[in-house]
Amino acid sequence: MEKRTVKLFIPQDSQAMKDLGKAEENFRLQLRSETIIIVAKGDKQVLSTQCFNDVLQIHNAVTRLPLYTKLCAKITKNSSNPCMFLNPLELFNFENKNILNVSARVKEKTSCPSSFIMSNGRTSCQNVNLMFGTEQHRVNDVSQVKALRLVYYLQETNSDSDYSKVISWEADFMNTLKSLQKNMTCSNILLATERSLDDAIDDSSGSDIRYFALTFTVMINFASFMLGKIFRNPLTGHSLLGTGGVICVGLGIAAGFGLSMMSQTPFVKIVGVLPFLVVGVAIDDMFIITDELDRQSKDKSVINTVSYVMQHTGPSITMTTVTDLVAFAVSTTSEFPSIQYFCIYAALTITFAYLLIVTVFVALVTFDVKRIKANRRNCLPICFAPEPKEGQPPWDEPKQAVSSRIMEQWGKTLTTPLGKVIVVVLSLGLLGAGIYGTLQTSESFNRSLLVRDGNPYKDFIKTQNKYFDDAIEFSVVIDKSLDYSTKETQTAVQKLGDIIRSNNYCKNQTRIWVDEFKSYCHRKHLVAERSSFMQNMRKFLDDPFYSHFARDVKLSPDKRRIVASRVIGYIQGSDSPVFQRDAMLSLRKDLSSKSTIPVYPIARSFIFLEQYAIIVKETIKNLSIASAVILIITGPFLVDFIATFLVFFSFASLIFELFGLMVIWGVSLNSISMINLVMAIGFSVDYSAHIALAFLKSRESTPEEKVVDSLKSVGASVLLGGFSTLLGISLTSLSNSEIFRIFFKMFFGIVMLGLLHGLVFLPVYLAIFGKWSTFLQITAATETRVDDVDSRADNVNLGSDSDIHEVDNSKYENPAYRDDGILEDKLDVEWKNATPDTEQNPNVKVTTSTTRF
Repeated sequence: MEKRTVKLFIPQDSQAMKDLGKAEENFRLQLRSETIIIVAKGDKQVLSTQCFNDVLQIHNAVTRLPLYTKLCAKITKNSSNPCMFLNPLELFNFENKNILNVSARVKEKTSCPSSFIMSNGRTSCQNVNLMFGTEQHRVNDVSQVKALRLVYYLQETNSDSDYSKVISWEADFMNTLKSLQKNMTCSNILLATERSLDDAIDDSSGSDIRYFALTFTVMINFASFMLGKIFRNPLTGHSLLGTGGVICVGLGIAAGFGLSMMSQTPFVKIVGVLPFLVVGVAIDDMFIITDELDRQSKDKSVINTVSYVMQHTGPSITMTTVTDLVAFAVSTTSEFPSIQYFCIYAALTITFAYLLIVTVFVALVTFDVKRIKANRRNCLPICFAPEPKEGQPPWDEPKQAVSSRIMEQWGKTLTTPLGKVIVVVLSLGLLGAGIYGTLQTSESFNRSLLVRDGNPYKDFIKTQNKYFDDAIEFSVVIDKSLDYSTKETQTAVQKLGDIIRSNNYCKNQTRIWVDEFKSYCHRKHLVAERSSFMQNMRKFLDDPFYSHFARDVKLSPDKRRIVASRVIGYIQGSDSPVFQRDAMLSLRKDLSSKSTIPVYPIARSFIFLEQYAIIVKETIKNLSIASAVILIITGPFLVDFIATFLVFFSFASLIFELFGLMVIWGVSLNSISMINLVMAIGFSVDYSAHIALAFLKSRESTPEEKVVDSLKSVGASVLLGGFSTLLGISLTSLSNSEIFRIFFKMFFGIVMLGLLHGLVFLPVYLAIFGKWSTFLQITAATETRVDDVDSRADNVNLGSDSDIHEVDNSKYENPAYRDDGILEDKLDVEWKNATPDTEQNPNVKVTTSTTRF
C-alpha cells in the first residue's frame, strides 16, 4: 500500500522534481525534517531553566534512539560529519550546568553578526527566528519568545528498504516523545515527523471507511427491496436475482482489484470508495434490465424473453459502461500518481463488473424467468406462489407499474408548451451560473486540510502558524561551469539578488556570498578577481565569521575552482499555496528572462507547489479528451446526430454546473476533487444516455410522444438508480475526513445534476429538436407507407369471404421482435391456410415489410 504524500499527490516528472535532483548533487536540500515545538505550560516562561532542562531531556532521548547516527543527515555527504539538527540547546553546549540565565545567554549568543556556527551550517544569528517563536513571527526581544522549535534532519531515501528503516525510526521517535510528555515539568510537546502528514491523511482515509461499508449495505438492501416487490407480488419479484447481481458485482470488484495488484499498481486508501461506485453503476443496470423484463408477455418462451430484454437494454448499459470505462482510462495518463492509481483500479473493476453482469447475471435472469413460468415464489423458489384473489389478474400478467405511470404523466407535463419554456429557461440559467462559477473556481488547497478533525497534526500546524514565520527559503542554483574570477561573472551573481528583491512575491532579504566576499576582500585589502580569486576565496571560507558560506559554495576536490554556488532568497510568508505557486512561477520567469547566467530557483517545498501549477492544465486536458471520446463512443450507439449532440451538450453543461456547485460548496480544484471530476465524466452520461436511447427506440410518431414513451419505459429505473446512489452517499456527510466530505459534496452534485439533466432537461430538448432526428424521419416515413398500404389493401377484392381467414390483429398492436431478431410491423399480414387468388385478381400484390433494428 502506498501512502507517501510525495508519491501520491505530486507530479513525478515536474520541473521542481528535476531541479531538486540536479541541485541535490551539490547542496543538501532533500532532507526529512522531524520537528518538535515546545510551548510552556500555564503561565510559565519557555526561556527558563526548567523548560530548557525539559528540552535537554528530549534531545538526549532522540539522539539515543537506535540507528539515529546512521540515518541522520550530514551537512555534506561525508559520513564522518556530525548529524544536522536545529536546537536552542546548542547555544548552551548541551550541558546542564550551562543552563543558567537563559534569556541573557540567548540574547548574547544570537546577536548579529555572529561567528557561532550551529550544526545546520548557519550562524546562531541566522537561526534565531527558526528556533524561537513569537506571535510577531520575528524575535525583536527575547522576552517575547513563546515557543521553541527543534528540528532533527534525516537523509531522504529512495529505496524501499531504506525507507522502511526511516519510517520505523520515525515511529520510535514519536512514541518516545509521547511517553516523555508525562515527565515534562514545564513543557507541552507538539511534534510532526516527515511521515506525520502521510499518517494523518491515511488515518483520515481509513477512519471513516465504516461509512462506506454501511453505505454498501444500504444500497444492496434498497436494491433488493425495490426489485423484490415483497408486498406486491409473490411471483414476479426479483429479490434473489438482485442478490445474485450484487454478488456478480462483488466478484467483478474482486477481480479488478486482484488484476490491479498483480500488475503492481499501488493501492491507495481512496480506492476504497470504488466498491460503492461500481455497485451504484451495477444497480442502475439491474433496474434497467429487470424493468424491461417485467414488461414482457408471459406467452414468450424463456429464450425469447431474455433475448428480447437484452436486445433492448444491452446497447444502453454497454454504452454507459464504456463511457465510464473510457473516462477512467483517459485519466490514467494524469501526472498525479494518486489519480493514475485510482483510475486503473476503477477501469478494471468497472470492466469486470460489466462482463459479469452481461454473462452471469443474464444467466441468472434466465433462471428467474423459468422460476416465474413455473409459478414459484420469489424469495423461496421451492414453494409455489398462491393463486391471486378472485377477480385479480394473474401474477405474471404484464401491467404498467405505478412508477411508469408517474413518469408518463411527468413526460406529458414536460412536453407542454409552458413546460418546455420553463425548463429551457431554467437549464440555460443554470448553465450560465455554472460558467460563471467555473471562472470563480479556487485552486487554493492546503494538504493539511486532508487531516481529519481531532488529529494531533492539526494542533501542531496551528501552533507552528501561530508562532513561526512560514516564509519559504529557496536557493538560486548556479551549477554550470563559470569563471568566477571575472568581474562580469561576479556582477551577474550579484544581480541575482536584485532580481529576487524586485520580485513582488519575495522578501527584501537575500544572502549572496559574492557580496560578502567582495566586502571581506575590501576590508582585508585583498584582490577579489583574477588570479588571486581562489586563494582569497579559501581564506574567506576559513574565516569564522564567513565559514557558513561554505554551504553556498561548492569547491572542487582540489579546491582550485568553484563547481557550483547558490544565492539564498525568501518568499513572503503566506498560508496560501496559490500565492506560493505564483511566487515559484514568477521567480522562474524573472530569472530566466533577466539573469545573464544560467540559473534556476529551487526549494524542497516547490515539489508540492507543482500540483497547483499544473492542476488547471491537467483538468482541461482530461475533460477535453474525455469530451472527444464521449462523442466518438455515443455516436455508434445512438446513430443520430441530434441525439448525440444533445447528450454531449448535457455532459458539457453538467461539468460547468458542477464547477459552479464546487464554488458554492467551498471545494477547490485539487487532486482529490479532480478524481470526482473524472467520475463525473462517466456518470454524467449515464443518466442521459438511457433516456436518449429509449427515445430513439420508441415507435411513437412525434418527438413529444417519443419523450413520454422513453420516460415511461426507463425513467423510473434511472430515477431509482440515482436515488439508491444518493441514499448511499448521504452517510458520508457524517464523516470527519475532509477527503470524504469532498467526495460527498461532489458526488451529491454529480447525481443530482445527472438526474436533472436526464429526467428534465434532455427530454425537453429532445422534444424540441427531435423533429430533425434521423430516427424520427424514418419512423414517420414508415408510418406513412403503412397507412398507404393499409388503405389500398382495404379496397382490394381478395376473393370470397370463405377463402379469407380472420387476421389476429391484437398481436400487432404492440410491435414485437420475432425469434430471428426482425422487428415485425403492422405491414405483416398473417394468413391461415389461405392466399389471395392472384389469378382472379392479377393486380393484387402481397407485400411484407420488415425493419431490422
